[in-house]
Amino acid sequence: MKNSFLILDNHEIVMIGLKYLLKETYLNAEVKAVNNCDDAIESLKHHNFSLIIFDMQHQGKNSNDFIKTALSIQPEAKILIFSASRECNLAKHYYKIGIKGVLCKESGTRSEIINAIETILKGKKYITPDMLIALSEDTIKGYHGNPFSNLSHRELEIAKYLIEGEKVSGISKNLDLASSTIGTFKARIYEKLNVTNIMGLTSMANLYNFKNGYNNISHPGL
Repeated sequence: MKNSFLILDNHEIVMIGLKYLLKETYLNAEVKAVNNCDDAIESLKHHNFSLIIFDMQHQGKNSNDFIKTALSIQPEAKILIFSASRECNLAKHYYKIGIKGVLCKESGTRSEIINAIETILKGKKYITPDMLIALSEDTIKGYHGNPFSNLSHRELEIAKYLIEGEKVSGISKNLDLASSTIGTFKARIYEKLNVTNIMGLTSMANLYNFKNGYNNISHPGL
């Protein structure tokens, strides 16, 4: 059976390299490369792909919405996230909604990329040793459900402001707290959610539907 691949990536050089690698490795393989979610979704409506390879930094839908939409169109779709390391740490949470593997571009050697693809095409999940450690640490820390549940009431309140785009100075004024205090809470939120920037926090919020479920999150207290 001929393999077919869909690549969703913003970086042209990455798309060219992946297309070359896939065609070299899988003779007569069909490779479709797009740089935005709308084109990717349209392609999924008209063609069944053996594997979808996508970068979390792309144009259009957020990654959570794209994965859910892709799986609603093709429930058996196999998805490999191939992204920068700063997104890979967040990507571990996407295993819960149906992806088959995560590979960081910085560590993605030719042999490792092929190994990941081969593993997923065989119907298995691809998990690197580093990702396995990260997933194990989450289990040890008790992150089985919504990680926002680990935030205190005040941390949830500040996280909501951050996700809505409010600056530290604005949050300080709204809550009548010193900017340094807000900064401390912000650092604590990032640490608890294992993210390093607002982009990671926003992606996490989208993944766990934080905005709509904010009032229903249980938390350990203040």
